[in-house]
Amino acid sequence: MCARHIFANLQKRHKQMGPLHKVFWKCARAYNETVFWKQLEKMKTITFEAYDEVKRSVGSNWSRYEKKLSLIYLWFCLSICL
Repeated sequence: MCARHIFANLQKRHKQMGPLHKVFWKCARAYNETVFWKQLEKMKTITFEAYDEVKRSVGSNWSRYEKKLSLIYLWFCLSICL
C-alpha cells in the first residue's frame, strides 16, 4: 500500500488531522530509519490509534527509507548471483 492510501485511510478514521498530517508525511519522506522512527514516536504522542495503524503498515515499502532498503537488498542479491 502506498503512503497516499495509508494517509487517506487515516483521514477517514481521524477527522481532526491537524499536526498528524505533517508528522505522517515526515515519516513517509524520511530517508533513514532513525528519522522515520522518531517521527513515528511523535505520532504516538498525538494519537496512539493513528500510530498503531501506521506501525502495522511498516514493511510495505511506503516510506523512502524502506524503499531504499529494498533497493540495496536487491542490488546486493543481484551482485552475488551474477
